[in-house]
Amino acid sequence: MPNISPEEAVAALRTGLEEGGYAEFSSRIARDAKMFGDVVFHGLKSLFPGMAFERIDDLQFSAFGDEEKKRVANVRLGRHFNMLDRFSGAKCFEVTARAIADYETFVRQIVDGERPEDQKTLDNVVALIKHRQQVEGNNAEMARKDSGERRMASWQVVGDVMATAAFDLPTHYQFLTSQELAELGVGVDDIRDVAIVNIRRMMDEIGLLGHDDPLVPDDGGVLALGQIGGLASSIVLVDEFWKRQVELCGEPLCILLRETDEILVWRSSDLESGLGIMGALAIGAEKSILPGTLFFHDGEELRTLGPDDLENETVARPH
Repeated sequence: MPNISPEEAVAALRTGLEEGGYAEFSSRIARDAKMFGDVVFHGLKSLFPGMAFERIDDLQFSAFGDEEKKRVANVRLGRHFNMLDRFSGAKCFEVTARAIADYETFVRQIVDGERPEDQKTLDNVVALIKHRQQVEGNNAEMARKDSGERRMASWQVVGDVMATAAFDLPTHYQFLTSQELAELGVGVDDIRDVAIVNIRRMMDEIGLLGHDDPLVPDDGGVLALGQIGGLASSIVLVDEFWKRQVELCGEPLCILLRETDEILVWRSSDLESGLGIMGALAIGAEKSILPGTLFFHDGEELRTLGPDDLENETVARPH
């Protein structure tokens, strides 16, 4: 939980606007990395009058202690900035104020002597999508460096697609291993359930779970869905969301995990879009965090989708 109240966060945001030379919070600030960085930089700086802050780039800066200018923390704003694409003015203001509160808590904890490990709690566990080869490669590397039995806390999603538990820390993700599971007193099944609950909560906070309209319009086309707290690809794990969307669309949906925080979704009857995306992937004109892998949800379960499925209209089209 943030250390400061919502009112204090809003006051800091208004200070950031004033110090940054902006009359008010506008949609332009929400879409411009430098402007957004200016506002959060000055807003956060106002909450730590005894410390020095220096910009590294538009969305990153360092905080220094008041003695011998010892660096306390690096603050990275990218994930909060990316979230703003999903919102309009008033909501952008609210999300930015919340970002200031989150980063104030992060810096304050370090100033007060808390280690990064102190933020590694079950409330901060999420899941990232990986290919089996990536997971096995990381496990082999850990085995090479560590004589113990540490392994990534991972589970199968479908086929060669895996999910790996990670701590969602303010500036980065840190994968959980069997060692962290033992320290938390949980097993892989437990951490899977916790991660999905936390992803659901994130989706609920931005109104995605309660969305009662089909995301993909009736006339087809490809929906790009992103800026979901850095975890758009992870929503493939939330089965209830896809079952509801298939029900609303009246047909199965196809999904490409383009980036960690961007997915493409289209209706299974839209053969033109499906084959177009497959062709673009084949020639390197489209991206995917899981090369060669598309997903298909028929309202019952998630499975991987291959080229034969797209070309076979009896599979690709709704029954």
